[in-house]
Amino acid sequence: MSYKFNFEDNQILNHQFAPAAKGYDALEVDRFFDLVIKDYKEMKRVLADLQKIQQKIDRLSAQKMDLEARNLALEQRLSEYEKTRADHQDNFENIKLIAAYEKFLWSLGYDPKKIK
Repeated sequence: MSYKFNFEDNQILNHQFAPAAKGYDALEVDRFFDLVIKDYKEMKRVLADLQKIQQKIDRLSAQKMDLEARNLALEQRLSEYEKTRADHQDNFENIKLIAAYEKFLWSLGYDPKKIK
C-alpha cells in the first residue's frame, strides 16, 4: 500500500497565495484546492485500508484465541491420556509378573490356581 500526499498539514495551514489585481488568482486557488481534495481522497483511501486491516486483525485475534483455547483443551486431554497410559502400563507390568510367577510355579510342579 503506497500513499502519495501533495501536502503536509502545515503546508496547507501556511500556504500563501500570490496577490492578483483584484485579490487572489482564481486559477491558483483552484489548483491548490484540487490538490487538497486529492489529499483528502487519498486520506479516505488510507482510512478505508486501515479499517480493513483492523478488521483482519480483529478476525485473526479471535482465531488466535479460539486456537489457544482448543490447544489448551487438547493439552489437557493428552495429559489425561498419558496418566491413563501410565496406569495401564503399571497393570501390564503386573500381569507380566503374575504370568512369570505362574510359569515358575508350573515349572516346580504346582498348579497356581490351586494355591491359596
